[in-house]
Amino acid sequence: MKENTVAIRPCLPRADWPTVIRLWRSSFGRKWAIDPDTMRRRLAGKRAWLAEINGKAAGFATARAHGTSGRLNLLAVDPRHRRRGVGTMLMKTALEWMKTRGVRRVGAAGGAFWPGVPENLPGALRFFRKHGWKTGERYADLTGDVSKFRAPRWVMERAREAGSVMGVAKPSDGPAIVAFEKRNFPEWYRGFRNMVRAGRYDDILMARDAAGRIQGTLMFSRRDRYIPWESVLGRVGGFGCVGVAPRARGRGIGLAMCARAMELLREMGGRRIFVAWVYLIKWYGQLGLRPWRTYRAVRRRLP
Repeated sequence: MKENTVAIRPCLPRADWPTVIRLWRSSFGRKWAIDPDTMRRRLAGKRAWLAEINGKAAGFATARAHGTSGRLNLLAVDPRHRRRGVGTMLMKTALEWMKTRGVRRVGAAGGAFWPGVPENLPGALRFFRKHGWKTGERYADLTGDVSKFRAPRWVMERAREAGSVMGVAKPSDGPAIVAFEKRNFPEWYRGFRNMVRAGRYDDILMARDAAGRIQGTLMFSRRDRYIPWESVLGRVGGFGCVGVAPRARGRGIGLAMCARAMELLREMGGRRIFVAWVYLIKWYGQLGLRPWRTYRAVRRRLP
């Protein structure tokens, strides 16, 4: 092997795992500290590659293909080996793999850890722009203190004027919830179906009209077991998948569901809340939620 030659090979799930953990830590530092078991779960099922220089690990990448859409979930290069073509080679390897599987539209990040490329990694955004990727909308992960939260009166009154009544789901609501998600929010259908199958009705908040029809649903939990950043934030509660049926939108029901979920988390002893993958930053800000980290959508098309 020539001196400083970069070689790319498939990542071996077990043998290379300690190396992947080390590369994550050296690439992203304490600002993105993560529990190794959480990281392992989030990388499960994704294709991964390791970059080596003279036999020593220099970076890694993971990707996922689904139909004509793909994701370059992660691209990490050890700071000691940057500006040597490592990231470019990993990116090209992942794109070629996705292309052979029929992918035509690719997004960076998204799905595994971040909703987009973190803005607190400015070198990452410069890298993608340099290689012809286009930046798009801004997302955020939000946090807030719920220990003393009280829903604003105007928020709840507006929902009541719309005839909306809110409550935690019951076992008898299961079939209606699953049907509601399948009809209105197919991207969340599996998540709600799995919660119903597991009997986790206490983690679903519903809004109904006077006739008993579901207007909206929301997932919430005292401990958001799905966020990967407890090493940084500590234990937090959370809510997500806030959805209102088209016929009931524009009447304040969604914001009222969020406010009621925050009250319930407070009543359960929660102190801090985390809301992930948000683009309506000002809308959630009406309840005192503020950005913790921000991201940019980054996309490109494959020929």
